[in-house]
Amino acid sequence: MPYNRTSILLEAVQNLSKSKFISTGDITSISKEILTIGAHFLKIERANCWLVNLDLTKLDSILSYERSSSIYSVEPSIFFDSIPNYIQRLYKNDIIISLDARNEEFNRELLENYLIPNNIYSMIEVPLFIAGDFKGVICFEQTYHMREWSIDEQHFA
Repeated sequence: MPYNRTSILLEAVQNLSKSKFISTGDITSISKEILTIGAHFLKIERANCWLVNLDLTKLDSILSYERSSSIYSVEPSIFFDSIPNYIQRLYKNDIIISLDARNEEFNRELLENYLIPNNIYSMIEVPLFIAGDFKGVICFEQTYHMREWSIDEQHFA
């Protein structure tokens, strides 16, 4: 039976829901699965998982994934005081769909130190909340050109 986007989406979500790492609380391994499956399903080059540090002053990189090389790394932390509008937008608990990330107002603070150096043009950012508290964000990043995200892709995120 040929696969369509919806069946691939359902398979990806099903695989994530059965992860053995959810029950162990191994955040690095959970992140690795989410980023890998997400990057492959969305056919993007980069995916990142960031968590808020304990004193609520910065986003710490848990893991960054580059699909073409299958390399995992850790990005430098990003301090809240350098990105207040972006953080405020994440606190609203909205998934951010950025078609033109470099020209959208709430991403402007990320432009020089994150978007341009990493060749990012479009993003889907999913804020993470636990018991109503903002804990981090997962970013799916389209590099080298802008991208219009399909409804399936937005639902996956």
